[in-house]
Amino acid sequence: MMGHTHSHDSNLKLNYLDAISEGVPHTHTRACHLLYRLVSKFNKPEVVEVACCFGKATLYLAAAAKCQGGSVSSVDIAEYLWEGRSATDLLRQADLLDICRITFGRDARWYLLDLFRQRRGQWIDLAYLDLSHTVEVDSFVALALWTHMQPGGILVFDDLDWVPAENGLVNKDLSEPTISHVQVIFDYISGLHDVAERDAWGQEEVAWRWGFLRKRHISGADAVPLRDLLRGLE
Repeated sequence: MMGHTHSHDSNLKLNYLDAISEGVPHTHTRACHLLYRLVSKFNKPEVVEVACCFGKATLYLAAAAKCQGGSVSSVDIAEYLWEGRSATDLLRQADLLDICRITFGRDARWYLLDLFRQRRGQWIDLAYLDLSHTVEVDSFVALALWTHMQPGGILVFDDLDWVPAENGLVNKDLSEPTISHVQVIFDYISGLHDVAERDAWGQEEVAWRWGFLRKRHISGADAVPLRDLLRGLE
């Protein structure tokens, strides 16, 4: 079921979050605003984030979830600091620790296995993947999240354009260093029978493409089209 926030309140909240996260890499502020808008479309949203890094995107995900009575579960392999602040510090400053649970120091695969053994079925409204940049991890994580997404839920891929040989990890022994495995995983899931919509965003907005997949509703599409959500239309 979709919910709505008042645009005035939303703008005030976004300004507040922008001030807290000013200068924090790596997620572009426009992309953070988009994540906030998407989460805000759900009533009591259940959000899962894989790889929170310095916590910039986490901050916006958690703020939107709290406004709508939801919660966020997040994981990263380590607790990273940017100018002395971690993701936890950003959330604490915004009074969001009560609805956002971050687990540091765990492989995302084991984290999700434990999470889904505790919470079976389809319950995720939005999942944000800032991925590990290895096909071995990312393919499992993406498919596991998709399996547990509710009808109408949205799976978000950062880094569709990320290619190991061009963007990093050139010293690792990778099987396909010249191919964007994130794009390949996105394309694969796009072809599954329960995908209602797929779209890409970001090339013009932030010079970096993100991928979005929405799970099919049992009763048909009664929500705002994904493309309209990505372009900020109501």
